[in-house]
Amino acid sequence: MLTISFLTLSCLVSGISGGGLEGRQIVREIFPDPLHSNIDYGVGYNSISLSRTGTAAVNITAVSPRSGNDNTAFLHHSFQIKHFSSREELQSEYGRESELTRSEGLVGNCRSKFRSVLLAEDVRVLDSVLTVDVDIVSDTASVRGPVVVGSTAKKLLDAGHFDQFIDKYGTHYLRKKTYGGKLILLIKVPSKTESEKRAVDEKLKQAAGYIGRDADFRRKIAEIKKAGHVEFDLYTLGGAPFTGSGDLTGDLTGDPTHEQSRDVSGDLTRDLSGVIDYVLNFSSTVRSRDEVRSLEFGAVWNLADVPTQFKQFVFQHQRSTDKILDIYSELREVGTRIDDISLLKEQDLDWLSDEGHGKIQGIGVCLAKCQKNLARKFGSASV
Repeated sequence: MLTISFLTLSCLVSGISGGGLEGRQIVREIFPDPLHSNIDYGVGYNSISLSRTGTAAVNITAVSPRSGNDNTAFLHHSFQIKHFSSREELQSEYGRESELTRSEGLVGNCRSKFRSVLLAEDVRVLDSVLTVDVDIVSDTASVRGPVVVGSTAKKLLDAGHFDQFIDKYGTHYLRKKTYGGKLILLIKVPSKTESEKRAVDEKLKQAAGYIGRDADFRRKIAEIKKAGHVEFDLYTLGGAPFTGSGDLTGDLTGDPTHEQSRDVSGDLTRDLSGVIDYVLNFSSTVRSRDEVRSLEFGAVWNLADVPTQFKQFVFQHQRSTDKILDIYSELREVGTRIDDISLLKEQDLDWLSDEGHGKIQGIGVCLAKCQKNLARKFGSASV
């Protein structure tokens, strides 16, 4: 069991993050990289150490076959522009389904192709933000029929060796994969003052909403460009890669599961017309090339013949993990605020003296040590 003295940290960090792991029936990984999504059904996930086990405790009877999507309608398809008044709103929108955003840095690198968006790490405090969001669910496949704990794993449960069971098999098992595509065109308009940002936000709000026709989208992008200096970052999962601006992501040949760099940032304004065409045609390419967009893990304690004591054991330790996640995410937020203060100084919006900034930098150094130490102890702990 992980034991760390949180007294000092608790005094420095206030607030509790919502949506804990304790008792959660389903754990999801959203928008994973293709190399991390090709895993077998039944494979475990440990919601205490926040890691996959690579081993299955359960026997799977059958998995529903994919229906195929070449000639059928998408299960879900939306195309809209979203406005965000703050970095926190962006994080809330895109990170709410996944513990990856809270645990990033605590348990290793985030495996999502949308890491930068999920964490809003490239958004500055005075950025006005829009996203062009194309969201597609094309198909699902899931476990069907009875799911039972295998004989070897069952022996550990019957003997009450819950810690050994969780270390080897986890607390949840993979039961469903959802397929489709996702495109996020992140649009940022930087400002120099808070009043300028408020004015830009009011202009950008007018562009938000669902897109009905291609002409509507082109018109809205043209209006957005009038708001000021505009920066674009493109993130995709599934579909054909963006090949504008000198074939930034390679061609479509070869193994479709092979990881390609499809997160495109930089000066996309030079090929904005190509970006617009790509966004408008993205859905049609997902139809023939979708990818796993989420993995769903179900709770082991809901299966037949699993002792009630196992559930109680898991809940107790998930509670400890929740406390650690709350502290870590709050520490990371303090680090973000320190970065914001530094940015304001560079933009002559400073309210601190040089001495004050020196103290802020000292807090940042201490903060980094706390995060590193917490991650080290968490990673070396066992149930």
